[in-house]
Amino acid sequence: MTVHHYIGSPYELPTGSFGIKEKLVTLSEVSSFNRNPKKEKLITIYEKEEDAYGISINYLTDGYSDIKHVFTLSYIYELSCDVHPKSMRELFTYIEEHLI
Repeated sequence: MTVHHYIGSPYELPTGSFGIKEKLVTLSEVSSFNRNPKKEKLITIYEKEEDAYGISINYLTDGYSDIKHVFTLSYIYELSCDVHPKSMRELFTYIEEHLI
């Protein structure tokens, strides 16, 4: 079972990831195990576990546009948010900065 969360707004909101502190590095930077050095693979790393937590606000994809009839607001977004204290803080910060 999948749970989806949505945010509605009377005006357009910024989309993307908020609070996540990720870093893209090549595999060879973090491991000596690299089968093909000519094809450097980028991987995502985090300095601390907490850096991996945050929220993501995205436009509705075509498959989920049927949810719009539930809202009376003009702009509907999908929210991805882990059940982690840092994610919750990021969500409330986002709401304070963009919806209040």
